[in-house]
Amino acid sequence: MNPAPTPPPPRTLAINVLLILVTAAVYAQVTRLDFIVYDDPLYVTGNPNTQRGLSWSGFFWAFFSLSASNWHPLTWLSHMLDCTLFGLKPAGHHAVNLLFHIANTLLLFRVLSRMTGAVWRSAFVAAFFAWHPLHVESVAWVAERKDVLSAFFWLLTLLAYKRWVEKPGAGRYAAALACFTLGLLAKPMVVTLPFVLLLLDVWPLKRLPLPGAGESGQALQSLVKLCLEKISFFALTAGSCLVTFLAQKEGHSVASMDFLPLSARLTNALVAYADYLYQLIWPARLAVFYPLQSSHPTWKLAAAIVTVAGVTALALRWVRLRPYLLVGWLWYVGTLVPVIGIVQVGDQARADRYTYIPLIGIGVMLVWGAGSIVTRWNALRLPVVGFGTVALAGWVLITGTQVSYWKDTRTLFTHAASVTTGNNVAYNVLGNQLIQENPPRIEEAKQLFLQSLAIRPNDAGARHCLGDAFKKEGNLPEAITQYRAALRLDPNLHETHNGLGVCLLMSGQTNEAVTHFQNSIRIAPDYYEPVQNIALLFSQAGRLDEAAAAFERLHFLKPDSKAVLLGLVNVLLAQRKFAEAVPRLQLVLQRDPASVEALNRLAWIYATHEDARFRNGPEAIRMATQACGLTGYQHPQSLNTLAAAFAETGRFDEAVQTAQKALALAQAVGQTGLAGIFQNLLQLYQARMPYRDVAK
Repeated sequence: MNPAPTPPPPRTLAINVLLILVTAAVYAQVTRLDFIVYDDPLYVTGNPNTQRGLSWSGFFWAFFSLSASNWHPLTWLSHMLDCTLFGLKPAGHHAVNLLFHIANTLLLFRVLSRMTGAVWRSAFVAAFFAWHPLHVESVAWVAERKDVLSAFFWLLTLLAYKRWVEKPGAGRYAAALACFTLGLLAKPMVVTLPFVLLLLDVWPLKRLPLPGAGESGQALQSLVKLCLEKISFFALTAGSCLVTFLAQKEGHSVASMDFLPLSARLTNALVAYADYLYQLIWPARLAVFYPLQSSHPTWKLAAAIVTVAGVTALALRWVRLRPYLLVGWLWYVGTLVPVIGIVQVGDQARADRYTYIPLIGIGVMLVWGAGSIVTRWNALRLPVVGFGTVALAGWVLITGTQVSYWKDTRTLFTHAASVTTGNNVAYNVLGNQLIQENPPRIEEAKQLFLQSLAIRPNDAGARHCLGDAFKKEGNLPEAITQYRAALRLDPNLHETHNGLGVCLLMSGQTNEAVTHFQNSIRIAPDYYEPVQNIALLFSQAGRLDEAAAAFERLHFLKPDSKAVLLGLVNVLLAQRKFAEAVPRLQLVLQRDPASVEALNRLAWIYATHEDARFRNGPEAIRMATQACGLTGYQHPQSLNTLAAAFAETGRFDEAVQTAQKALALAQAVGQTGLAGIFQNLLQLYQARMPYRDVAK
């Protein structure tokens, strides 16, 4: 029999409880936060694939989609599960992020304490990770589920790796590899994990001895051996890098060298490394978006070079005496490499969320460095511990304030605009918020968009926003001008193609409108608005086959929309495809038994169809009677359908009486076309003939 697992000592249990309670208290308000309009629509609120919840089709889409310029199927499945459990109520989505953050905190404490045996130092690093304000973005932003989810599997990989090191075996190695695979499926940023495993082999696992005099050959042999044992991890890293490159190329999200030269990228990377360290110590003026700058002041670049070079030199100087300094520093520098901007994705200079895993390395440096000071000078124990405790308490307070800025889109981006300079993205988002108000504040929005363009004249997003503003106020020529300008700057803006298509359609330029709708669909197949526009356009133009295909696609994107289903039914009925229309009408009634339109159309088919397979007089009477009752017997079409149902079952007297009432109502409201049709049907019923006997 296996021995019973040893319960954690009271000290460890108390630390875990404290970490849980304080973290939950600091982030308690996340369940009152709303979704924001920046990336949340891409992942949840505007994504029909995630909104459908978990399904086989969703599973297939998650693994074979490069949406959001990434391949992270586990993240998609996580959002789908949230939608299954919580729908589009933001509280549940935010709560899951918080639960993952708490789990990551406990896992980090477990990993460090197990690898080093230093319980209190590990606890301080875990608290630093849990409560630092730089990590608010990863927890409070629903779209950043990929951060907390990938970190969960990152830390599980470290724990599994430690178990394998203690007792090597195929099963334990496979467990570590599986956890790493899941991490890659959540966010490709974890590609650096195999290199971190090598760092941990140096310290604290001490599997890779540091070379001394005359020992470089032995150290190199050990390094080669450790790399070979991790060859499967490196292979997964290479594969993930390739898929990520293809995804970002497909999504046109990688900035060209023309947009940002290599020299500017290297400069921004150095400044970003230093800025993250500065914000770690003094976490003020944090923002959801930091605008990218083509150049930096000389003093700032010089300070960044001195900081990075100085810390590197100190870590190398003390590598044999204090190896945790070099390990922690390389952890920080290395894990930031995928997002430091050498390969520029997007137009942000840096992002708080990028520090979620990297700052663990700095936490190790600070805490173990402080621990070595206390060990050497015991008299400093109380001041050092006191300073660390005060720092944690200060971060807790700042974190609580930072979470509050994520209340909603306007609060978040107003704060971002106030703490940064030249934040064109914040102006664009805030302007869009003004357009969406009732009534829209269009002139104020335009001023914000013009401010954005003053900062960045070639900002395609601001041009698109200006187009939206002019379209909202009905100035179609100016809207078209702005949309065209945006597309000249970036031809891959799917929303701009759709907006331009709408304006062109309203201006009578139908053929060009169709082209732009099709471009929008090609660029973003899951964006439903252009599909809806083209479905209605084809339907009205009598292009029924194309309309039916568009409505089918629209139904896939918006499966819960009654209006979409009824639109598809109308096209199918125009094509006389009753076998396809009937089950869709039945589906509408399953979801909305009080749908007058569905009741009326299905009852008409049951009452009048020439094919006996579709005729059902009694059911037609029941449905038509229900439709009439729902409209207070004041809806001419429903009365007409009820008359046809009576005639189908041979109840001609009732058919005549009902048809007369339908005719009178149509005449009363001036529906002369309908009145003429009803008059002809009334004559049929007076002749004791049902409609189907003369229908063609």
